[in-house]
Amino acid sequence: MNNKKAISLIRNSAKILLVGSQNWQLDDMAGLLGLESLLSESKEVTAVSPEKVSKKLSFLKNHAIVQKTLQDGKGVAITIYNADENGLNYEIVDGKLHIFVTDEDGKISRDLVSVEDYVGKFDLIVTIGVDALEDCGEIFAKNTALFSNTTVLNISNNPANEMFGNVNLINASASSVSEIIANLVMEDETLQKSLKKNAINAFFAGISASTDNFLSAKTSSRSLSLAAELQVLGADHSTIIEYLFKRKSRENVQVLGRMLNNLQLDAQHRFAWTTLTQSDFELAEATPDDIDSWAEELLRHTNGADFFAGFIEYPDHTLVQLRAEMEDFDFSDLEADFDLISVPFGVNFIIPKKSVAEVQAVVLRKFADFQESRLGLPTGTDITKVDIYAEYEKQKAEAARVDQSHGDGRKFSPKKSASAPAEVPFIVPMK
Repeated sequence: MNNKKAISLIRNSAKILLVGSQNWQLDDMAGLLGLESLLSESKEVTAVSPEKVSKKLSFLKNHAIVQKTLQDGKGVAITIYNADENGLNYEIVDGKLHIFVTDEDGKISRDLVSVEDYVGKFDLIVTIGVDALEDCGEIFAKNTALFSNTTVLNISNNPANEMFGNVNLINASASSVSEIIANLVMEDETLQKSLKKNAINAFFAGISASTDNFLSAKTSSRSLSLAAELQVLGADHSTIIEYLFKRKSRENVQVLGRMLNNLQLDAQHRFAWTTLTQSDFELAEATPDDIDSWAEELLRHTNGADFFAGFIEYPDHTLVQLRAEMEDFDFSDLEADFDLISVPFGVNFIIPKKSVAEVQAVVLRKFADFQESRLGLPTGTDITKVDIYAEYEKQKAEAARVDQSHGDGRKFSPKKSASAPAEVPFIVPMK
């Protein structure tokens, strides 16, 4: 039913605003770019998101179209609450506009006046992968009147979505936001006829990114059938796979090196973590934009961890990424301590105005408390770490000695053990 309502809204709107979220995923980006490419054929479309599009989607011709703000110089909007047009006067003196608002009952005061950027009017706002309007950052904060006065179509596959739209297209069983949008397009003959190569590639890329190239357990039969339909329509599978999963920049690889260098594992509490500070980015000649999806990759190759935490230091905040191998891993007990943002296979949260060194010890202790509750460990169990490199070299040497002594052909398979650290956060020597 909501598909029909969504199609009707799109058909009857000439000027459309597409909005993405903070910390958005490749799938969300691809879905937004696909919809922008599709709708801009016949409508006036503006696309905004607090964060720019990943370089992985640079094969899409409209990948640079997304703006970070809605401030396009059209003017400002002044809102005065409890005002009556009878008490409104103005004058211009020496090029200055003076506005006077009076009220006999004294109901108007300075705190009832707000000023926002005026960005014009839209017939429709489409949010893509946005689960709460606050996730849009300043795009929402500076334009609350626009969102209040404009019809909103809310598209997401997150069951925790706040359902803030006039029409909510939420499908928690869908593998991706791109799947929801592509499915919508395929249901409408007019929209399907408007599909061009760029939009087809974008939707295919979003589905592929969200399902780990269709290898993830969450890949649905509808994901596969939509991908097949998009390939028939001309999706360039080989190019998409090359950009999403194979191509890594020098900066991407160097960032991975720093993450591996700083990797730690607490085998008793069963979580792993790494850090990327501003000095790490300087050493790697990279920026936080080059993190790629390494958090998910490191989790996949770290034995003995229920989840992985990445501490990413920005100039004005620290981003913490939590990723679990199980998609339904429950991080909700951490909500009392952190403002969690749901993402595929985990959550993110931001600690403003703090460096990694300032927050890591406290946050790691919260994670340890969380795991003690989950795993039934004694409260206050010390955080311990595996000296991954030393343990690996020791066991590798031992395996070689056994092989030489017995010639039994046994394979080296390191088993990690934990030893108590001197302090938290740990200082890892440069490799």
